[in-house]
Amino acid sequence: MSSKTKDIAYFIVVIAFIIGINYVSSLSFIRQDLTSDKIHSLSPKSIHFLENQLVDDISVDIYLDGDFPAEIQKLQNRLTEKLNEFKAYAGNKLRIRYINPNEDPELKEDFKKEIYAEGIDPAYIMITKDATQQEGIEIWPGMLLKQGDKTVAVQLLQGGTLPIRQEIINRFTDQLEFKFIQGLIKLTTDNVKTISFLRGHGELNNADIYDIRHKIMEFYSVDTVRIRQLRNEYFNSSIDSAEVQWNQIIKTNFPYVVIDSDTVYIYDDNGNLIEGIDNNLKRYFQAIQLNRFKQNPLNFSESLTALNKSDGLIIAKPKQPFSEKEKFIIDQYIMNGGKVFWLLDRVDVKEYLLKDSAYVYSEPIASDLEDFITTYGARVNSDLITDYQCAPVKRVDGRGNLIKWYFYPVLKTLNPNEFNLNVAPIRLKYASSVDSFGTAKIKKTPILQTSTKFLKKRQFRVTYKDLTASNPEMFDLPENKSPLTMGLLLEGNFTSNYKNRGINKTFKRFLDQSNFKESCDTANAMVVFGDADFIRNDLVINKETGQYQPIFLEFEAADLGTPEFAPVYGNSVFFLNIIDKLMGNDVLIPLRSRMKIPRLLSSDQITLHKKYWQFINLFIPSFLIVLLGVSIWLLKRKK
Repeated sequence: MSSKTKDIAYFIVVIAFIIGINYVSSLSFIRQDLTSDKIHSLSPKSIHFLENQLVDDISVDIYLDGDFPAEIQKLQNRLTEKLNEFKAYAGNKLRIRYINPNEDPELKEDFKKEIYAEGIDPAYIMITKDATQQEGIEIWPGMLLKQGDKTVAVQLLQGGTLPIRQEIINRFTDQLEFKFIQGLIKLTTDNVKTISFLRGHGELNNADIYDIRHKIMEFYSVDTVRIRQLRNEYFNSSIDSAEVQWNQIIKTNFPYVVIDSDTVYIYDDNGNLIEGIDNNLKRYFQAIQLNRFKQNPLNFSESLTALNKSDGLIIAKPKQPFSEKEKFIIDQYIMNGGKVFWLLDRVDVKEYLLKDSAYVYSEPIASDLEDFITTYGARVNSDLITDYQCAPVKRVDGRGNLIKWYFYPVLKTLNPNEFNLNVAPIRLKYASSVDSFGTAKIKKTPILQTSTKFLKKRQFRVTYKDLTASNPEMFDLPENKSPLTMGLLLEGNFTSNYKNRGINKTFKRFLDQSNFKESCDTANAMVVFGDADFIRNDLVINKETGQYQPIFLEFEAADLGTPEFAPVYGNSVFFLNIIDKLMGNDVLIPLRSRMKIPRLLSSDQITLHKKYWQFINLFIPSFLIVLLGVSIWLLKRKK
């Protein structure tokens, strides 16, 4: 065989080998993730979910399809790669279709209305055409998951007008796995679990928890619940009383009434009743009567079934005592498998008083839960913790910001756990420490801790003027000081507070009406924190509307209106991870954390080393090609 024939045969074999390798590779999904945190790989829990928990076939309709500029094609490519990875583990249970909403020019507008009605919003990506012009490209960055008669919409990128830059592409990519798995769980779960916020003891209100409440609502049903209610006869009496007062006003034909020194007119200039005035005044009169009834504890009753519809109960910053019957109902809720999130402040600092005063003293909060929770394995101490790792504060006296406010600890990940791994620091406000307590049969895991530079205070004078006494760095602290626990996860078979406990005859009659349980039948879990403000969003007045609006938990309110106003805290991610853990949805925990990892290159480093990396990218490939050519030439010459 001639040398020329051998070369041709060799070339054909190499080409056939390459084609064969590509064909085999196309039959299976192979990907090597070299990042330290495996950010580009599906989490093991996602893989397990895709392989084992999808029973029936699911159709996935993707609407990010069509011919787009290169910038948008990056989004398409990232989505296609991730979907191929999902399908590699789910197999034929996922039927994926790519649908171009603009494919039929005559029907596209009606089709887009249908997509919008299903819950997917369009986005308009701004593409720079030249130095002076930008073009908005409409895309539909969403998918519909369908199984039987059930449909779930998944929005992959927020609607509205967006610039296309690397940060947007990264955010889109980081959220793909979380949003897809979350959508699948919603689609395949029949019963949505309910998270209830307890009311009736001065807890955080709906304005305080606006942000975290809406984030919980993305996956759970959220409501409020009262165990202790005013008896129906008194509530009905307040309605009747309000009606009587209103009728008296109409009969006397008074043109106005005086309420709290303010004149409220009943009729307009034409002598007609002002629209809505009747309902407004009736509500006011009813509220006055209800407050009178509430002064007498005997006018209340506790419902044994109040928590029956709640899968999780959040008790956030109660400031008023619980009745013994209320505590019993919560105790039995726990014995029957209910999950409780204890967010208990032991110290109250009325910071708003610093507007007109040089200092304010911390005050103890007594909710009668301090000793109650020790039976389950934890105790919230009546101390006030300051930490050298802390947040700034916007002074309420209008004199700017303090860069370091030691009463606002910012807790970083000293001992990573599944709740705070890859999560931004957690900010607390006027928090107390938490100790493990009692039986060793309960597993106690610290999930939030201070730094090693902290101070414990009891009753303390809080002032903006002198921070020396609150600054840990001003004290000679031990070098190997252990961090304090600020949050504790308790797991195990809890024992009732009322087991072998002496009770009076009145309470015994109440207890006999219930199906009393002395302990949990199976392992249960709860969390205990010495602070509730870490889920409370700040409120600021909108200058345009004059109304309060919330600052999301990720942001620092002291930075509002400055270039530094950006996500810096992981409070909501951390708390949502805890909820998912206790509600049995821990497949979402590692995914939510991934979405918060910034991976943009430093612009300073790019500028500094730009020429170097340009040289490497241009020279090294060219050098390798030349080296390979010279080597082949020398090899042939030797032959």
